[in-house]
Amino acid sequence: MINRMMKQSIDLYATRQFVEANAGFREILNLDPDNELANEYERKSHTKIQNQKQQAIVEANGLADRGEYTAAVAALERALRLDPDDNHLKNRIAELQTKQNEEERGQQRIVAQVQTSTARSSVDASVLQPKYNEGLKYFQDGDFDRAVRRLHEVWVVEPGYHNVTELLTKAYLFIGMKKYSEEKYQEAIVTWERALTVDPDNVKAKRYLRKAKEEASRLSSVEND
Repeated sequence: MINRMMKQSIDLYATRQFVEANAGFREILNLDPDNELANEYERKSHTKIQNQKQQAIVEANGLADRGEYTAAVAALERALRLDPDDNHLKNRIAELQTKQNEEERGQQRIVAQVQTSTARSSVDASVLQPKYNEGLKYFQDGDFDRAVRRLHEVWVVEPGYHNVTELLTKAYLFIGMKKYSEEKYQEAIVTWERALTVDPDNVKAKRYLRKAKEEASRLSSVEND
């Protein structure tokens, strides 16, 4: 029975299912505490879990710093699945969800202000112009993460405001290219999909998105080999 359990756990380890593998090795050690192979693989799988957890936390912190709260929460939830008893992670997720809700309420307030206007073309410049100016400055400085946050706030209210659609699309393209160059293909895919929500006919975004999906699929195949 132990040999069968060992084979199943090693197979899980080989396919990078480290949480399930670790549970299997610990079950073996409950039955046979002196099993050297189970001890060795239990330590290895535990280290793999901690490394994956830490990588997810670092990724989440970077996303949160850029105001990408939805993606940050997703990364932390991935870490929490590796360690369901980590209360610090649970608190951090709740904190980011609160920030995300606050930002969404802020955007809703802007929309509400515009909806009270007699015509969409007569949007009060005092509401949108400061955000547009801030987004434009971030864009010119190459701070595209902050640029998309401000420009998106303008775009959701008035897509035709100055050249906000063009700037926002370009900012998403630049962010996606950076993610792609770092081999963060899933993040690049999400970014270029956002570009296409702003400019559905953008040829570059379509081409980049197709390439990123190909690379993500290739990488997934290599990891599963």
